[in-house]
Amino acid sequence: MKPEFLILGAMKAGTTTLYRDLSMHPDVFLPEEKEPEVLLAKGSISEIESDYLDLLRPAAPGAVKGEASTGYTKLPESEGVAQIALKVCSSSLKLIYLKREPIARMISHYKHDFAHGLVQTDINTAFRNDPKYFNYSRYDWQLLPWRDAFGGNLLELSFEEYIANRRAITKQVCSHIGVNPEKLPDLQLDRSFNSGEARRTPSNPLVKSLVRSRFYQRRLKPAISKESRDSLARLLLTRQPKTEVHLTADLEAELREKFARDASN
Repeated sequence: MKPEFLILGAMKAGTTTLYRDLSMHPDVFLPEEKEPEVLLAKGSISEIESDYLDLLRPAAPGAVKGEASTGYTKLPESEGVAQIALKVCSSSLKLIYLKREPIARMISHYKHDFAHGLVQTDINTAFRNDPKYFNYSRYDWQLLPWRDAFGGNLLELSFEEYIANRRAITKQVCSHIGVNPEKLPDLQLDRSFNSGEARRTPSNPLVKSLVRSRFYQRRLKPAISKESRDSLARLLLTRQPKTEVHLTADLEAELREKFARDASN
């Protein structure tokens, strides 16, 4: 009971929407828990395998099983994850990675952190002081260990192309992971998921603790219909306020130069 594909990332590049779109295929199983980060656990290989058994247990016989955790491509924090995946899963593991225009991804990442209270400084200070915003947009660097471990099993996609052609790109992913793309049903093309404008978050500490707990993600959430969860979300969760950001022209130019140097190395 191990995943046959992983949606790796990048963070704030459409992975939640792809996760939702792909989960609509009748032959695909994705757990209700997005970002389970099983491969980031500090336990032994057998403990990681046991965690996957728990996560993927609800899958129907014959379903192609996967999970989505953007934490797997967050170097330097995710050092060694690709090699763990190779040990836990098989060398035939299929990988999907979405890339977004790098500065746009950084800005969306900052808005996410600001809305969740993870950063209090302005965007220019945050980008200068915290290297993760730049690092997580260094896509070739993030993917290098996965390419080394899994070679041609990695499908790299453009966020911008995916948003413009969601059904076509999702069908491409279906082919990549080995399910019939023609069985993909109609998608909710009028909705995106986990965007700054759409996402609701718990403001009550007790509600926040519950929805982030493994008990809720693995036991309660799968037992509640999506319609009921949406109704509860409207009652209990707060829509994130829009975060206005003002990236200076000097810093934007500096970032573009850094990305250009990084690409040439």
